[in-house]
Amino acid sequence: MSLTQMQADHENCMDALSDSATEQIQIALLKNEHKIMKWRAHMRNKEVAHLETENVRDRVEAEKIHQRMIETKRIDTELLQAEAKVIALKVQLAQLNARLGGLDPSVSPRALVPHTTLRPSAVAASGFSAEQLSAAVLACLTMGEELATPSQR
Repeated sequence: MSLTQMQADHENCMDALSDSATEQIQIALLKNEHKIMKWRAHMRNKEVAHLETENVRDRVEAEKIHQRMIETKRIDTELLQAEAKVIALKVQLAQLNARLGGLDPSVSPRALVPHTTLRPSAVAASGFSAEQLSAAVLACLTMGEELATPSQR
């Protein structure tokens, strides 16, 4: 073998080795890129799962808030209905007082109701029984007594 031939063989081996190394580097880079893509997909899936969990938590909290608001509105409605009933009873009481000729405001409401006699015509005109009217009168007078300021007592 001649020197030139040996040099040519050596260059061919080096080129083959270089090509082989380049291919191995490319394979390693592609494998690394594949791993990076898998990791990114995994992280994206974790993020989606986290956002879904957060969304469910937010929906549950919003539902609780909504239920509280509905309950508050229901209670407010019941309160307004009860206040309307109290006002209606106060009006009836005022009408009864007017029919009875008025009552002495210095008399305690608790002492007043058991001794107050309602005229049968007044009871019949009201549409309530005497017991219902007496209970309503006591409730209204008691409520008025509770709401009165110290200067009014």
